Amino acid sequence: MIRPERLHFGESGEGLPVILSAAAFSGPSIRLALKTLSGQEMIGHVPSDGPRPVLEPGRRYVVSWEAEGARLLPESHAAALKEADPQSTLELASSLKLKPVA
Repeated sequence: MIRPERLHFGESGEGLPVILSAAAFSGPSIRLALKTLSGQEMIGHVPSDGPRPVLEPGRRYVVSWEAEGARLLPESHAAALKEADPQSTLELASSLKLKPVA
């Protein structure tokens, strides 16, 4: 597993080739939906106001990361992540009644 903010995203160079599926503005960052050439889906974040390549869905880019930014998960944890429903998580988060911090 690689944290989305730990990915280095670029137009060229050494790394893993990916195709940009979609990009969504999310405040201080832009969330990238990426797919490797073998079909593995990934999520990445790039700063919304920093230097970055032009984002064009369907275009090929390269991602890389530092070794300390990756974590190897036991197979049981990886299977649970694949089965997780992100919509359910979003619905749960929006239903929480949070109290203001004084």
